Amino acid sequence: MRDTGPGIAASTGAVTAAAVGLRKAVIPVGLGDDSLQPASHAVPLEMLPVVDKPLVQYAVEEALACGFDELIFVTQQGLAIVEDHFARGTEEEGAAAARVIGRPSAWGPAGRPRQVVICRQGDSQGLGHALWTARNLIGEEAFAVLVPSDMLLGEKPAMSQLIDHYRTLTGNVVAVADNGLCEREGSFAAIAAGSAGRYILQPDIFPALERQQGLDIRQAILSMTEVWPSRALAFAGRHFDCRSPEGLLEAQIAFALDRGDLAGHMDDVLARYGNGRNTGTGISRAANAWQSGD
Repeated sequence: MRDTGPGIAASTGAVTAAAVGLRKAVIPVGLGDDSLQPASHAVPLEMLPVVDKPLVQYAVEEALACGFDELIFVTQQGLAIVEDHFARGTEEEGAAAARVIGRPSAWGPAGRPRQVVICRQGDSQGLGHALWTARNLIGEEAFAVLVPSDMLLGEKPAMSQLIDHYRTLTGNVVAVADNGLCEREGSFAAIAAGSAGRYILQPDIFPALERQQGLDIRQAILSMTEVWPSRALAFAGRHFDCRSPEGLLEAQIAFALDRGDLAGHMDDVLARYGNGRNTGTGISRAANAWQSGD
């Protein structure tokens, strides 16, 4: 258990993004690949809370803790609630993007980044399409990607671990949760199997994406190996896929236990429910606890 802030590990002594030439972090919102209906029908998945913050804020705080000073949000029409969470005051809209003034309390301990850009895409067609939409804002420089629905909890932020790895690799780095697959079959198999929602990518990803049917991000990364080394990194920590009810529920428990101000209460809650469902009577322990007034 740590007291360095909810869900964000202390990064003292870690290599920052700026130290390895990284400035921009892309945060895609509304990828539309969740199974949380009806909860995510009216409220975007990324605005659902884990403990007391929406998913998207954890990703933002992770990016800022790692030293990124420009955030690019890729959103869609109808997702203004995400923008409103981080913005107030006037918004000067252009054809593709708008700069917004951040509300410090929403940015977390690291404070507001130097620049925030909102890039709106059409209908969601996956991560590759979201990155393709932001290509002109990213330009000809390496960049990071943090997918808010992938929650990562460890002693050191997952993106910070990727930056440490990138310092020696200088190519594409993809966070994966399955260390066993990495060890058995290597980076190609691990990347093909899917990421844990954290990437550091070279700008050559955009022509590679254009060559892939459906702008498939995994195939685009794998196709770049003759130009750039691509490595899967099994990060040290836990991965929660919050696109599913099971993943979101487990993230709630894990992040509450990680909070110094909530861990004791969470221990009491878990003890109250014992080993889970009381299958012998068909009545849940939750109902029993409620009926007895515990």
